[in-house]
Order: sequence, then structure tokens, then C-alpha cells
Amino acid sequence: MIAAMLVFSLVLSLIAVAVDMILGMQDVQALTEGTIAMTPAILAATNLSLVAGAGVAMLAHRWINGVKIGYFHSVAPGMRWRWLLISFAIVAPVYLLFAASSFLDPAYQSLTFSGTTLAFLLIIILTTPLQAAAEEYMFRGVVQRSVGGWFRSNRWGFIVGTAVSATVFSAAHFAGDIWLIVYYLLFGVLLSILTQRTGGLESAIAIHTANNLFLLIVASLAGQMDAGFDRSAGTGGPVMLVPLAILAVIVLGLSWFAKRRRLTLVTGGDGTAAGTAAEAAPASVDRPGPGVGPVHGAAFASGAGIAPAQPATGPIPVTTGDPRAGSESLTSESLTQDPAAAGPGHAGATTGPIPTDIGRIPPQTGREPGE
Repeated sequence: MIAAMLVFSLVLSLIAVAVDMILGMQDVQALTEGTIAMTPAILAATNLSLVAGAGVAMLAHRWINGVKIGYFHSVAPGMRWRWLLISFAIVAPVYLLFAASSFLDPAYQSLTFSGTTLAFLLIIILTTPLQAAAEEYMFRGVVQRSVGGWFRSNRWGFIVGTAVSATVFSAAHFAGDIWLIVYYLLFGVLLSILTQRTGGLESAIAIHTANNLFLLIVASLAGQMDAGFDRSAGTGGPVMLVPLAILAVIVLGLSWFAKRRRLTLVTGGDGTAAGTAAEAAPASVDRPGPGVGPVHGAAFASGAGIAPAQPATGPIPVTTGDPRAGSESLTSESLTQDPAAAGPGHAGATTGPIPTDIGRIPPQTGREPGE
């Protein structure tokens, strides 16, 4: 996934630099020293490379783990557009005010508006929401849930998945400042918690979009786009605790609101309250490793939609025989779970004859039900 993102970034960045050279927007001497100025073309290349990388990651997730498309978004399954819009409406004013506070910095008090500024604004508005969503699908979607899907326990799947995804998320920003590294790490942790407590990526996408969108708009108007992407040592500081505190409050608020709205938080759920997500999801599920089909009762950030369904318990009436034959040839048997015969990674083994037509759709006979 990271390799694909880097390849796309390299290719698109080379194209962007070539365009900038033609337009005279890059300094040749600076390029020879390894310094690339942030321009509208470079910003577009950066955002589109992330979108392309996320596409590759999701295709791999679909092919390797067999995750159905709907479970990429939430446990519903599917994109909960109303909740996405509600989340954005809640967080947008907060991040707009936070971004506007940048104008208190003397470096941001000299506003500019030129053709370059207009180009930046168009690229930011058109591609930043896609870039923010792409990062959520990659890190909270693919990485977190792929790791979490290897654990039988929802709890440990969430903990380890969060640790891995947040670490990769922080590393992918290539920050050289310890404050920025910690900021990106905790940003990832808090959004992972939010996906767990809302049952999907919608709120995380809304937050990520609002944060990036408004900060970049302010930076473009102040002519500080290069400074906005500077992550070298010394660029961060204790001030980074402020946006983290804001994010923590937002996570608590959206989690509470999700509880009030009774969002579905686990696969196969029907409006489980957010405050009882841990109790609603079973402590462990039958997950010998990633497979196909959703685990019934799995939480989103713990690998929902990845591991195979947990075998049923208790007698299971099964009809055997040829469904096209007369009723005399049909027999009804019962499969029972034998815990003593259970093998590693299985909830129970079945005893008795196992019919070969379980789960098949009987061939059409041309007869309507009841005939």
C-alpha cells in the first residue's frame, strides 16, 4: 500500500515538476539541492497519488481478504451519508475557527490573492476531501482492519490494529519533528477510537476533511503553503497539543451523539448504542485469520467484514436429499456442535452426516411455492 502510494507520488510529482518548469514556477538551483516548492501542480500530484494509492489498497483488501464493498465504509454496511453530513456539520465550524486563529500569527497577516492563489484554492477544494477520505480508507480502513482481523478477540484486534495503523499513519507523513510525529500518531489513535465508537469511517472522514481543508485554505490565502507542508525538525512544539485536545473533545462529542442516534456499531447489529459497543461485540469471535464474509457481531475497527462467520451453536435443522424429488425422498437431520471435538480456531466441530447441498440455491423447477 505504502509502496503503491510512493510510486504514484513519484510519477505524478515528476509530471508536476515538468509542468512547473515549463511555467517557470520551480527554481532550478533549488531542485538540484532537493528542494521542491509547493505549487498547485505539486499539491494536485500529492493528493491524487494518495487517492490512487488508496484505490490500490482497497482493491487488494477486496481481493486478498474478500471484504465486500459495503464493509469498506461501515458495518451497516454501506456509506451512511446522513451521518457523514451530520458529522461534517458539527466539526466544520470548530476547524474553521481553529484555522482562522492562524491569522493571529504575524506571518499569516499579509493576505495575497493572485492566479496562483486561485489555482491553489481550486485544487484544495476539489481534491482535499478526496485526499482526506483516501487516508482514512487506507489507514483506518485497510491497515487497521487487516491487522485486527487476525485476532479472535475484538478487543485485542482493536488495540493492536490501532497501534499498527497509527504508527504507519505517522510514519507516512515523513515528519522530522518529534512533536509532529506524536501529533500524527495520536491523531491516528483518536480517529481509530472514533471509527470503533461510530461503526464506520464517516466521522473520521469528516474530521480529516475539515482539518485539512480549512488549514490549507488559510495557508493559501496567506501565501504560506510551503510553511504549511514543512515537517522538518523544529517546526512543531507544545502548541500541537491544542489541536489534539480539540480532537479529543470532538471524538467524545460524536461518540455521545452516535449513542443518542443508536448507530449500528457491529456487523449484524440493529442500532446498538455507542456506549455499549464493547458489550455488544463478543469478547472473541472465530477468526483463524482473514477470510471471506463478515463476522456477525464484529466491530468496524476490529476487522468487521474480514473474518469468516462464526459457526452456529445448537441443533441446526438441515434438509438433505434432492429438493427436486418428492417429499418421500427428503429427510430432516440435525447437526449438533461438539465442543470436545473442536479444533484450534473453531468454535465447535459438527457430528453426524454433513449434507453437501448446504447453502446452495435449489435449481428452478418451474413450480411456484405452494403448488
